[in-house]
Amino acid sequence: MNVIFDQVTGMLTNPPGSLAFFLVLLFCASSALQTILMVLRHHPSRQKSRILSGIIIILLAQLTLFILSALTWQVPQTAHQLLPAFDRTLPLFSLLLIAWLWAYPAENRAGDLALIVLGALTFLLGIFTYLFWNSQPQTGSFNSSTFDLIWNIVSILFLLAAAFSTWWQKQDGWGVGLYILLVNLAGFILHFMAAAPDGDLTAAVRLTELISYPFLPLLAQRLLTRAALPEVARPIITRIAEDEMETPSSFASVITQQEEKDDFEQIQHLNDRLDEANTLLTEAHRSITILQEENTRLASSLNARQSQPGTSPASSNSVDLVQNISQKISLPLDDISRDAALVKTEGIGLLSVLQRTFVDEIINTASAARSWLQTLEQYPQTLETSPVNTDLNAAIDAVIAGMNTQIRTKGLALRFDIGDMSHPVHISQKALEQILIHLLKNAIEVSPQDATVDLNLEESEDEDGKSGLLIQMSDSGGGIAPKNIDKIFNLPPQSGNEPKYRGIGSLNSLRLAKTITINYNGKIWLESNNKQTTYFVFFPY
Repeated sequence: MNVIFDQVTGMLTNPPGSLAFFLVLLFCASSALQTILMVLRHHPSRQKSRILSGIIIILLAQLTLFILSALTWQVPQTAHQLLPAFDRTLPLFSLLLIAWLWAYPAENRAGDLALIVLGALTFLLGIFTYLFWNSQPQTGSFNSSTFDLIWNIVSILFLLAAAFSTWWQKQDGWGVGLYILLVNLAGFILHFMAAAPDGDLTAAVRLTELISYPFLPLLAQRLLTRAALPEVARPIITRIAEDEMETPSSFASVITQQEEKDDFEQIQHLNDRLDEANTLLTEAHRSITILQEENTRLASSLNARQSQPGTSPASSNSVDLVQNISQKISLPLDDISRDAALVKTEGIGLLSVLQRTFVDEIINTASAARSWLQTLEQYPQTLETSPVNTDLNAAIDAVIAGMNTQIRTKGLALRFDIGDMSHPVHISQKALEQILIHLLKNAIEVSPQDATVDLNLEESEDEDGKSGLLIQMSDSGGGIAPKNIDKIFNLPPQSGNEPKYRGIGSLNSLRLAKTITINYNGKIWLESNNKQTTYFVFFPY
């Protein structure tokens, strides 16, 4: 194996093989330049000057090494003096340029400054090496000198920094750039460990350059990426490509006009919707305050009225008012969400980061308000019937009839049992149905296909010794993590999508069940293990 490696490295450092090596690198760099020019012809880009300057400098560096190698072919002593310093300086600077092109395709002050500093250090070290190497007695090889050790350490450190920067930035096609840097880093490490002690050139580094440089033309791929262009600009780009015309000024003019027109109209429309929604939200807040005061009064008198069923505990005027406001505000909220999504979609590439954040916040706020409205629409309906002697069998039959489609779709088996009751149950039957429906909705969502849901109603006592109705509903949704059990019923509605918790199907359904339970002086809690969760609802007599 060592013999084969020595033969390969010898071919890369001896004059005929060295010239062939530089021809291959020249071909790779010139192919990259040609490919970039072809892409830029049909796809003008702001990266044009940056990528062209980088690839041209790389091409000139390889051309310089090729010319020096050719000139010193017949004069070994001259090659011994000139080539070592150039063979270290120009390849390292070329790799720094490659990292710069892949990590910072657009103008970046930190990236540009890093290239200038590292490039200057590389050339200063190259000049220092050339001067001091030629001032020393030419009795040994460069690979066995202190200069070679310094160059290896500097190159490894510089390439590690360049590779980290490329990985950190993660620009389009960054994996190819990282591959080139890591392959060449392996070459420097290999040269550090097994350099030919009687040679002047970096054979291992040349071998890795030969492996990695053919990937250089892939730089042109990033110019074909259209993710940063707005949708309205893509037909223009396609038409330019078909006509093979270069019209950068016309293109910029079209984009500017489209930006001014679309942004103004869409954002102005969105502002109008927001003003309308703000007015309706203020009215809704006032109505909710009225309803909360009404519910406080009802809660204080509910126990006295349980034995004397009569009129509805909730004022029909309050219920009608809340439902009316809810319906009025729902349509503007839907319009706001739709219009904001339209602005975001059509404005990609035109809106600033702050504007996109603002539009996202509008969408999340509208979604949260819509969730609250759904809760508000359902809440008054549970208060329309007075607490009476409730028929538990009729309540369960009504729940099963209403949820039959969801139960059958999931293939669930609902098992229920009603124990003997020594006292009549005085609670709104509609409220009891709503509690069972919301708990069952959660169980249906979280339970796997063809699972079983158990529902038990029985007479029991609480921790204070009070008798009452105990409802137990168990699902096989995998259980809730112990750290989440205490906070499930206390989580407020979130803007945007609700967080997902293992063992929980619908947080909104559990909130509604808790609201109704507390309104009728009941208690609600849950117990869970690794396999199932059981919800308990207790109403004292």
